Amino acid sequence: MTATSSDTVLKPSDLVDLIHPAHVRISPSASYVIYAGAPRGKKDEHTKSSLWLGEVAVEHSARQLTSGTFNDQMPQWCPTDDKTIAFVSDRGEVGKASAIHLMNVAGGEPYAVTPANNKRGIGSFSWSPNGKFLAYASADEKTPEQERKEKEKDDVEVHGEELPYARLRVLNVTTRESRVLYTANEHVSSFGWSPDSKQIVFVTIPIPDSDSPDNEPTHFKIIDLSGGEVVLTMEFPGRINAGPIWGTSDILFLAGASIERNGSSQAVYRAQFDDSASSWSLCTERCRGVDRCAAGLRQTGTLTTVKVEHNMLDKIEVLNRTNSSSDVLEAQTYWSQAQQLVDWDAARSREKIVCAMILSDVSSPKEVYTKAIGATKPTQISNHGAVLSKHTFGASTPIKALCLGEKDVYAEGYYVRPPGVVKPLPTFVNIHGGPYMRQTIAFEAGGYGWTPYLVNAGYGILVTNYRGNSSKGDEYTKPADGQVGTVEYEDILALVQKGIDEGFIDPEYIVVGGWSQGGFLTYLSAVRNGATELPDGRKKTWRFKGAIAGAGVT
Repeated sequence: MTATSSDTVLKPSDLVDLIHPAHVRISPSASYVIYAGAPRGKKDEHTKSSLWLGEVAVEHSARQLTSGTFNDQMPQWCPTDDKTIAFVSDRGEVGKASAIHLMNVAGGEPYAVTPANNKRGIGSFSWSPNGKFLAYASADEKTPEQERKEKEKDDVEVHGEELPYARLRVLNVTTRESRVLYTANEHVSSFGWSPDSKQIVFVTIPIPDSDSPDNEPTHFKIIDLSGGEVVLTMEFPGRINAGPIWGTSDILFLAGASIERNGSSQAVYRAQFDDSASSWSLCTERCRGVDRCAAGLRQTGTLTTVKVEHNMLDKIEVLNRTNSSSDVLEAQTYWSQAQQLVDWDAARSREKIVCAMILSDVSSPKEVYTKAIGATKPTQISNHGAVLSKHTFGASTPIKALCLGEKDVYAEGYYVRPPGVVKPLPTFVNIHGGPYMRQTIAFEAGGYGWTPYLVNAGYGILVTNYRGNSSKGDEYTKPADGQVGTVEYEDILALVQKGIDEGFIDPEYIVVGGWSQGGFLTYLSAVRNGATELPDGRKKTWRFKGAIAGAGVT
């Protein structure tokens, strides 16, 4: 983006009002993309999100499909045509209701196919491959007695009682009849359809508690759609973080590479079974957990893709699931760039794979792109960042520092500064949360508008990563389990010192900040600010002049 006039001062409202694309999905014929778009801020009490439709490979073709007066989200194409989409919305009662709606993208108003005024949220849903059913998970609606107690402020919560278990439900799209498929008091966390649309594999955990440990067992169950009978159950000794995705003879999912501990690198697991579905074997695709980390799974038709974080690269790989005798799934790299990949989807078109992606970098906010294998570069479908075209944003430089006590293990990050500026700058040090996550080159590092706002104002930003985060494999994540507040603090100091040594950072003006784990490390940086020695023994000649901590452990 290039500045064209003197009024290049970026206002906070410019970033707050910017539309952020999310949940992009590509149509079955790979001709269209659908996605949700919402600003960061709210003009009234409730979140508002609209749906947008674009044409594959047609630049800036995205157009707003719904009004933006409701919270329309999570759009999905019907697997059998390029016209029908399903999405979740609060159209029954703004800010309170949650229902699945259908819409013809060629024209017509959306209509609810589950009770429009239901208040319990629909956390996820999925079309059956034949397009005749929708599976979804939601808790039972509150009873009149529960509503009375809530209204009269007599709704004391007792741990373990009246839990809002998400139930597995199935909707017949034609008749609009919905039924609970699994009634036991267990929380359904995720699910996937069989290729023939006759069965569903789903994952249950004992209670709906997101704070349960990573190594708490979960259960896979396969249930028949017709009779509602569970025909197969398997226990897995850890948390499932993505999937299950059902192929011809296997089921894929994401879980920790080291199941026995918290904060492990994510790897792709493969559960295999024979034609009668009477026996299982569990095997892992360990190549995703050795020097890199899996970060998501997606399936469209018979095409399975995985997002991989590898150092500063975000990748999309197409998995070959035809070799049922190997523990290691073969993969073809489709996309690999040192820039933020927010979301993606892929489909086959005339034997060619086409991918839809939401991408950003330091000079461009999140936009939707499409790219076919073999194409030289992706086509930008959306153009939400056009409202910022009068502003100038930063240029990034990779930066890395050797981790203390290691021979060839590095903490990586990048430095952002205004274009053309070469002198040392007053700098904000951005620390991410997690700790299991990683910041690659993005418009809003860490998900906040600090980077574009401060760089536009003439400051520098050091975006840091540290031991314990994702993208470098399982060994690199180990400090996140039992060593919090030790090596990651050392890595942040090492990166700051590297930035000073390289001439990026003015050592007299450094401010540190972060959210959650980043907030905790910000507190730590503040209370240890008087140290006169770096962790490697060198003299420390600088101090943080300010600290901005959000949601840190105290």
